[in-house]
Amino acid sequence: MSLAVSDTGIGMDEETATRAVEPFFSTKGPGKGTGLGLSMAHGLARQLGGTLMITTVPDAGTRVDILLPVSTETPQRAAPKVEGTLPQEGTALLVDDDDLVRSSVSQMLSAIGYEVTEAKSAEDALALVNSGMNPSVVVTDHLMTGMSGAALGSALRARTPVLIVSGYAESSEITPEFPRLMKPFRQDELAAKLAEIRSAKSATGDSA
Repeated sequence: MSLAVSDTGIGMDEETATRAVEPFFSTKGPGKGTGLGLSMAHGLARQLGGTLMITTVPDAGTRVDILLPVSTETPQRAAPKVEGTLPQEGTALLVDDDDLVRSSVSQMLSAIGYEVTEAKSAEDALALVNSGMNPSVVVTDHLMTGMSGAALGSALRARTPVLIVSGYAESSEITPEFPRLMKPFRQDELAAKLAEIRSAKSATGDSA
């Protein structure tokens, strides 16, 4: 198979065309180009058993062809990905003061099987629980305006499992007894971590 890209620009002289695929070679001047585009395309084509060809005429444009061998192997359908072993039931209290992040994580939790209740702050989440809500699990961001996720976890962990999500690997507030998931994370990683937390909670004789 082949892929071709062409333009009607100024073209290249013979010397430039010869060196065009050399790493870091560029005619754009300092700070205006890395000289890696054609080099990377050429290297990838070679790795795949193909080649890259340049046809150019000064003042008439350039054409670059990438030629690749056609595979004779029959494509194999990938096995369906299992997103986790979490029970498809329960209520998750999701706490995050970032609307976009909260919406994204809420969709993940819903896809896993949870009924999601959202809170924009740790204070709001604590008020919900104190007013009678009994979530199966609390998923909370750590760094938020006002009360932190770690402080919320300290207030709630005797009543329900708490997972703290954070974009920072180190935080003196998040002690080792708090289950933690680092941002960014995938849905299957979230599902696996929640299954682990709830299994540990059940093993202690408590049910959330």
